[in-house]
Amino acid sequence: MPNWKKLVTSDSSPTFNHVTASGNISGSSTSTGSFGLVQSVEGLHIKPDTGTTVPFRISKTNYQGYNIYYIGVDGRTTYAGSEAADTWFALISNGSSTIAELHSDLSVKNQVKIAFDGDTINSYIAANDETPEDLEIHADQDILLKPDNNVGINNDAPPKTLTVEGSISSSGDYYGSRAFETGSIGGAGQHSGGDIVQHWPMHTYCDAGEVIVLYDGNEWRPADKDTEGYAIPMLGVALEDGDGSNFGQVLLRGIVRLKAGGIADSGTEGDPLYLSDDGTVKFAAPGSGDFARIVGYCIDEDDDIIYFNPDNTWVEVA
Repeated sequence: MPNWKKLVTSDSSPTFNHVTASGNISGSSTSTGSFGLVQSVEGLHIKPDTGTTVPFRISKTNYQGYNIYYIGVDGRTTYAGSEAADTWFALISNGSSTIAELHSDLSVKNQVKIAFDGDTINSYIAANDETPEDLEIHADQDILLKPDNNVGINNDAPPKTLTVEGSISSSGDYYGSRAFETGSIGGAGQHSGGDIVQHWPMHTYCDAGEVIVLYDGNEWRPADKDTEGYAIPMLGVALEDGDGSNFGQVLLRGIVRLKAGGIADSGTEGDPLYLSDDGTVKFAAPGSGDFARIVGYCIDEDDDIIYFNPDNTWVEVA
C-alpha cells in the first residue's frame, strides 16, 4: 500500500483525524486551534528553533515508586530528586495521595514567587534575594496563622498554641502575662521560666539545682548562711553544673527545682524558705551567728520545687 502524504499550504485548512509521528513535528508559523487529546509516551517538549527562549516540557516519569507529573522550563525531561531541574512544577503521587511541588534553582535569586494579590510586589512568598535558602513571607497588611491545633517551631508535637524549641529574640516590648507551670518540671535545675543570666563563670563546686552566690564579684559558688560573703551578695539557682570556666545559666527569680534534698528540712508548702548550708534551703530560720535571708517560698516539698525570689534584706542573728 502506498504511503500517502497531505500537503498543507498557507491557504489551506486541513482536517486531521489522527497524527502519528516517530520523529519531530516542526513548523515555521503560528499554529492555532483546539485539541481533544495530545498524547506522548515520554512527554511533550515544546522548543523554538531560534532565539533565547528555553524549552518547555510536560512529562511523566517514575521516581522511587512515585509517579511524577512534571511541568518544567529547562533542558531536562525528568524529575530527579536532589538533581532537580532549574524551574519546575510537579504533582507527585503514590497512588493514595498527591502533593504539589514548585521548585527553583537556588543560584537564581528570587526566581519563584507565589503571589496572592495579582502581583509579586506586595503579598507574596519568595526566597530571600541574598540567601535563597531563607523564605520570605510578605503581606500588604497582617500575616495571620489560623491552625486547627497548635503551631510548633522546631517542635513536632506542640502542646501549646505556639511552642518554640530555642530562643526567642525581640527588639521591641513584651505585652502579656507569664504563666509558670509546676507539674512538668523535671530534674534538678529545671524550671518553668523566670529571669535568667549567663554572665559569670561557675565554680566546679556548683551543681545544677543548688542556690549559688556571686562570690567576690567574679565567680558563682554554692551559697551558705554561715559566712557574709556567701550569704549577702546576689543569689541565684544553678541551672547546670559548673566546670570552673563555663558561663552557665543562672536563674535569679522564678519557679525552679532544686537538687534532691535541696529543701533540707520539712515544713508547709507556701511558707518562706531561708538560705541554709552548701546551696540548700530550710523552713527553719538560722541560729546565732548565721545570716538569715529568705530566698523564696515552697511550692512542692517532695520534689524540691520552690518559687525562688531572694529577699534584698538580711539579718545577722545575734
